[in-house]
Amino acid sequence: MLLIEKLQHLEKISDSQKSVVDYMLEQKERIEKQTVKEIAAAIYTSRNYLIS
Repeated sequence: MLLIEKLQHLEKISDSQKSVVDYMLEQKERIEKQTVKEIAAAIYTSRNYLIS
């Protein structure tokens, strides 16, 4: 199973984790060129949350 397929079928995750997954799925083409800081700003979270 591909990572994208796994992300689409996650069930037991927090709302914060869901925001990250949703953003990744919606912006999969754009996210490759974004920094962690830019992604964190786009989903209103901290850089540390994304890399932990």
